[in-house]
Amino acid sequence: MKLGNITLRLHEQRERLAPDLLLRKKYIEASYHSQLRIEKAMIESHIGRLPFAARRVFLAGRLAKLNAKLEK
Repeated sequence: MKLGNITLRLHEQRERLAPDLLLRKKYIEASYHSQLRIEKAMIESHIGRLPFAARRVFLAGRLAKLNAKLEK
C-alpha cells in the first residue's frame, strides 16, 4: 500500500513539474552561455594586459591548438 501511494504521488509531481523542467533547462542553458561570456571576457582582459609579442605568441599558439582540434 505504501509503495502504491509513493508511485501515485510521484506521477502527480511529474505532471506538475513538467513545465518547471523546461524553465530549468532554459535557465541552465542561459547560465552556461553567461559563464562562457564571462570566461571569454576574463581571457580577453588577461591577453590585453600582455605585451604585444607575448600576446602574439599566445594567440598563435591558441590558433594552432584550435586548428589541431578541428583536424581531428
